[in-house]
This record gives sequence, structure tokens and C-alpha cells, in this order.
Amino acid sequence: MKRRFGIVLAAAVALGLSLPTAAAQAAPVAVSPNYLAAGDSITTGLGVSSAQAFPSRLDAASRKLTLANVATPGAGLAAVGAQLALYPGDKEAVTKITLTVGANDIQWVDILLACLNQPVGSPCAQRVVAPPATTVQNLVDAGFVGLPAGVQTLLAGAHQAYPNARIHVAGYYELFGSHKRTCQLGNGYFITAADKAWYNATILRLNAVLKGAVAATNASVPGSPITYVSVASRFNGHGLCDSATPWVIGSENLGAAGHPTAKGQQAYANALFAAGVR
Repeated sequence: MKRRFGIVLAAAVALGLSLPTAAAQAAPVAVSPNYLAAGDSITTGLGVSSAQAFPSRLDAASRKLTLANVATPGAGLAAVGAQLALYPGDKEAVTKITLTVGANDIQWVDILLACLNQPVGSPCAQRVVAPPATTVQNLVDAGFVGLPAGVQTLLAGAHQAYPNARIHVAGYYELFGSHKRTCQLGNGYFITAADKAWYNATILRLNAVLKGAVAATNASVPGSPITYVSVASRFNGHGLCDSATPWVIGSENLGAAGHPTAKGQQAYANALFAAGVR
């Protein structure tokens, strides 16, 4: 085949003919993205490269997905709602949506930093973070107020705006391992066993809200194709302070502390792939 093309080309040159250039050929048809990733810094891949973030991994692993990632670091319910509402692409072309939402509404990074280096016997939850008496627990509880209804509203709106999409809501992971001892995180930081347990319990509380909101939305919206995807068990043994290699960024990078490493992002991709995002 290559020899025949060479003969044709030589003949064309000899006769003074011009062959069509690549620029003169028909332009490729643009493909509308069919996979929309929205959410917070978990979805953007804070702390790793964009190629290592789970949406890009899913896109690379599938021959069917074409990705548009509109997530932004720090996004809570309102911001994620805006991401979905303002997406400029063809909404009807979207068949898969993944969401990470809720962690910033309970200020999970702020409460993590508040828990570091707390004296033994002085619970992080009771630490006063704003005068006269606002505690870490107050902040968390305030974040949970309205969160179930807010997530339901978000999901119902997403289903209406993207009628052909299956929506997958990914949960969060327990940041710390199960070892019941004070954990030395490096760089002079530590967290007590009691605060580790409290922080993990707060994340599980958030997951329960997300799972419940998905169930409630599916019950109230006929034909609502929404799935809650748990990731917590995939991080077992790989939290901060666990014996195995952490899949969570620690004090070595405080700007991204608490976020998944590349392997943690792969764990998200594996969970969502198994749930049908492929």
C-alpha cells in the first residue's frame, strides 16, 4: 500500500498536479462531551496532576467517554449547582455525570487543620475557632443544617437539566486509619486518637447524608437514575496513620492535605468504573 501511494505521488508531481492538503480536507466533526465531572477539589485532583484525577483516568480507560471536567476547588453545594447550570455544552449529549459534593459545606479541610496538634485531653470538636464561643463542632453542625435537602434539590435539578444522564454521587473516605493511638504526621504535626475517631465519624456522617439524599431523590423523582458510590472501603488500610502506604496527602503538602494521592484517585476511578461510569 505504501509503494502504490508513492507511485501515485510521483506521477502527480511529474504531471504538475496538486494533491489536497490536510487543511483542504473536511474538518473533523467535534464530539460533544458525554461525561460531565462536577464537584470539588477531589474531582479537580488537587495535589496531583490533572491526568491523575479520577475523571481523566475514567476517560482514558474508556473508549466511550469524552470528558468535560467543570469542578473547582472549594466548591460547595451552591458552586456545584452553578457548575451544572452554567455548563455551556450540549446537556442532552451528556450520559454520565459524577459529583463530589458536601465536604466543603462542612468545612472538612478547616476542621482537619483545627484538629492538628491539639493537646491530649482537649478535643478538637470543642476547640473555639471564633469568638465568643463558636467551636469546631458548631461549624460542622451548621454545615450539616440543610445539607440533606440541599443535595436532594441539586440532584433533582441535575436530572431535569440532563435528562439522558446517569448521575453518580461519590462519597468520601475516612481520612485516618483505625489504629487507636496518637498519630505523628511528620513536619511536627500530630493528631490524637480521639480526634482521629471524631474526624472519621464526621466523614461517615457526611456519607450517610449523601446516600440518604440519593435514596430520597430517587423515591421522589420518577425515573431518577442516580447512584450513590461508596469509596470508603477502598481506602481501608491506606488512611493517614495506617500501616500501609497512605493514599491521602498528609502534612508534607498542607495546601492539599486530606486529598487523595494518585493511588487514591485511582481508587475513586475504580469505584466509579465498577458502578457503571465507563
